[in-house]
This record gives sequence, C-alpha cells and structure tokens, in this order.
Amino acid sequence: MTTEEKLQKYQDWLFKCSAYHMALNIIDIDKQTVAPTAGASYRDERSAFLAGELFSLETDLEIVALLKDLQEDPKGRRGKISVPSDFTISRLWIPFAFPRRSL
Repeated sequence: MTTEEKLQKYQDWLFKCSAYHMALNIIDIDKQTVAPTAGASYRDERSAFLAGELFSLETDLEIVALLKDLQEDPKGRRGKISVPSDFTISRLWIPFAFPRRSL
C-alpha cells in the first residue's frame, strides 16, 4: 500500500470515528435536555452499542499498524495530510489480555 493510500485510509478512519463521536454527543445532549424519560432504556442501549462500535474502531489492530507505519514513513509526516505529531500508538493500544467481543 502506498503512502497516499495509507493516508486516505487514515482520513476515512478519522471521518468514521468523528461520525460516531458526533452521533454519541448529539444523543447525550438530547438526553440532557428534551428527550422523554420513557425512551431512556432504548436510547441507552443504542448509545452503548454505538460506543462499543467506536471503541472497536479505535482499537482495531489494523488501524494501529497503519498509524505506526505512517508515523515511521517520512512521506507520511511531510505529506499534505499527516498523522498529528502528538499522536501516540499507546493512546489506542489495548493489551491482548482483554479479549475483544464480536457481535
């Protein structure tokens, strides 16, 4: 995979994660303001599901490897789109001792 393809995959991942964050934030604001209490259980189940999906995205070993490759790639750092300089793989890394649940 070329550096440009890696950067595009990184941008796609950022977009997908930001969409989940936005949805969860909107649901949270809705819960704090005008949401009917009768639907709390329904919203909470869906919010928990979305949060789990986001967690899976952010801890995916494939994206961890991609980000590590981009950090080590000189083109990835100097390109038009780059991995933030303050990014550390440890922010995403989940030890193998914690099994990932699949749906």
